[in-house]
Amino acid sequence: MNGGFFTSKVPDADTAALGVAVGVNSQRCKLTEQHLTTWGDEIEVGDMKAYQALGMTDLVVFLGGPIAAHSNAPAGKADWELEQYSPRNLYEPIWLPDGEVNPDNHWASFVARVATTYGPYLRTYEVWNEPDQVGGNWQATLDWDTSPPKPSDLLWWNDTIFAYVRALRVAHEVIHKLDPDGQVALGGIGYPSFLGALLRYSDEPTAGQVGGDYPAAGGAYFDVLSFHYYPVFSPGNSDAGAAGLLGAKADLQARLDAAGVSGKSWMVTESGAPRYALGSSPGGEAYARNYLLKAMTLGHDADLGGIDWFILGDGQKPGQSQDPFAYMGLYLNYSDVQSKDEAVKTPTGIAYATLGQVLGGATRDPAATQALALPATVGGAAFRTADGHRAHALWARSGQGEDAATTHELPGDRPVRIHAWDASQTGQSTTVAPSGGKVSLALTSSPLLVVEQ
Repeated sequence: MNGGFFTSKVPDADTAALGVAVGVNSQRCKLTEQHLTTWGDEIEVGDMKAYQALGMTDLVVFLGGPIAAHSNAPAGKADWELEQYSPRNLYEPIWLPDGEVNPDNHWASFVARVATTYGPYLRTYEVWNEPDQVGGNWQATLDWDTSPPKPSDLLWWNDTIFAYVRALRVAHEVIHKLDPDGQVALGGIGYPSFLGALLRYSDEPTAGQVGGDYPAAGGAYFDVLSFHYYPVFSPGNSDAGAAGLLGAKADLQARLDAAGVSGKSWMVTESGAPRYALGSSPGGEAYARNYLLKAMTLGHDADLGGIDWFILGDGQKPGQSQDPFAYMGLYLNYSDVQSKDEAVKTPTGIAYATLGQVLGGATRDPAATQALALPATVGGAAFRTADGHRAHALWARSGQGEDAATTHELPGDRPVRIHAWDASQTGQSTTVAPSGGKVSLALTSSPLLVVEQ
């Protein structure tokens, strides 16, 4: 999950507990040089230990935010704006002759501080956050298949793509030396053309040419392809939204294939859907909870290593914003609560909690999914629960709206227990016995979680 929208009245460890209460098993954290320099390198160690104690063992951190003296930001920029400018001295040597990290390479030094202090708690290090953010100016991305992105178009990096490849290279070298089990990820990209450019250019500072001191293009310097996806940017219902998530992965995979790059793992470090349809964006209570269940199950089936939901708590109270991103929370806005016990789950959070209760620890079963041979009117995927039972997520597919309905005969000779999206709240489930080697299911747009007994 993405924590976001914290209130000082609820400590970070308690907000993590709120996530666990709705089925979350990982968290995307943020560490900046500003934060560590102000409060000390070990400021988050206690919270990281608390996250692990709660069962969050696959923690992700995105890195950025140099201090002013180490930033390429123009003088006078506010501290929060420093996160939108690349670090200085990226091209200083990474290592000193004695094998220690070069303190004059500010980015290398910061990454080393993080890896040394937080390596025992982290799985994945994202290099920056949305380095290809263009602020809605998608037209700028149309040239990236043949030309490098312009620094002025990269609003949250403000430097060349060659410099971003350099940041990846520095992080990759430092992390793999100091935290050999750590994985280096792209910073939650959004545009396939940015990936294509990254795979085309090296960290050579003038033209990104491969050769000499710059032996490889960007594909050599990351382990995990992390991307962000929000269905609100495309029309359609939750089925269209979930299909768009898989389509985004396929588009990125095509860029890897074209560049001859393989062996990368995948994760989505931001995705969410609003409980209200605001402006021209799709939304709604059923839309949001159905998208979560479909994205999580289909994403798992497609071998996405994780999806960090955006966001834990709403950014605003109902009616106070026209921004759909303000209402993607697993909880209602909790800015006024005094303790975590006062936070109220949204229907999206209830659906996530059900998923965690029923399929937590399940593994994907792609062969069983393929064997289902689902018709166009049914969506879903097959899994194996942590204790070895066959399980399925199934729903009726529709071209529009969230009111599809159909019946489906699930092959099997054992009874199944059926959990609706809100089973974590109601505590109810239904057992259905097979007849003639099949279990008859009445499906709607809201996924059912079906576990063989």
